[in-house]
Amino acid sequence: MFVRLSGNHIMKKRIWFFVLLFVSAGVTTAQTVLCPKPAISIKLLPVYNEEEEPDLTGFYIGGNIGFYFANKVTASYYNGRGVNNVDSVLNDRGSTIISQNHKAIKEALGGYDFQFNPEDLPLDMKYDPSINIGFFMKYNTTNNSGFFLLFNYTKLQAIGGFNIEVDMYNNGFSEPVYEQCNIYGVEERINFDFGYNRSFQIDKTAAFFLEGGLNINDTKLLHNKIQVAGLEFEITNPYYSMYNLQQGGMGAGVFVGAGFNLNFNNIFSLDPGVTCYLTRINMGDETPYRPNFTAFIRLTANNIL
Repeated sequence: MFVRLSGNHIMKKRIWFFVLLFVSAGVTTAQTVLCPKPAISIKLLPVYNEEEEPDLTGFYIGGNIGFYFANKVTASYYNGRGVNNVDSVLNDRGSTIISQNHKAIKEALGGYDFQFNPEDLPLDMKYDPSINIGFFMKYNTTNNSGFFLLFNYTKLQAIGGFNIEVDMYNNGFSEPVYEQCNIYGVEERINFDFGYNRSFQIDKTAAFFLEGGLNINDTKLLHNKIQVAGLEFEITNPYYSMYNLQQGGMGAGVFVGAGFNLNFNNIFSLDPGVTCYLTRINMGDETPYRPNFTAFIRLTANNIL
């Protein structure tokens, strides 16, 4: 038995079909928006490591400037009591040159005679801090260690004082009048250092370093002079100049140092640091080993070859 459906009935079914289809599509879309499924990601590994550590082996060169603080043990060599003697320059013993010195000082003192006592010469002299300049060369065998050569030059001055007694009794003075005088020595000192340097990275631009090694030094006396009444006299023993001999010589020792590498870029770094030397300075007889110090700033060109 067949039932014939009217046109209106068929039209209603079609409408309901499209309504249900629309609602179903809307629900599916809402679920997708409100509850999205986790996305599937694929991580691509780089072909090379962009943070790869650079190669820091190779040759480094640089220059440094700073201050040298010399131990006073060798400063006493310039006190006028030894081979370079003040007494032989000031006290008139018939020598033509000494008589001329004595006469010149007497005139500078207004015509008053004077007396010099060698016991008034200083015992405790010391060096002034001096400028220290140098050249540096290193070969890094690894990224943080290597061997280096360092050449440093400095000119040192040791200063002391003494008095001479001026005879002014005939000018109304009942007590002795003393004229203050100066005595000083000038020397040049060269240090050759051969050592090992090890750095410890702090961050990408800075590192802490330690270094140490052997030192060879050469010291040469340039002047030993006195200043009396505004006049200056060389007291260096003429025997040395007569035979072209040098006062001073070679010495040796060890050193340790520390500082920081502050990198501007991949080429240049500024390295402040300090060094302690335990060395024998050959100025005088049987000079003992004593500490000497430097404070420096070193500009280094990294890995140039």
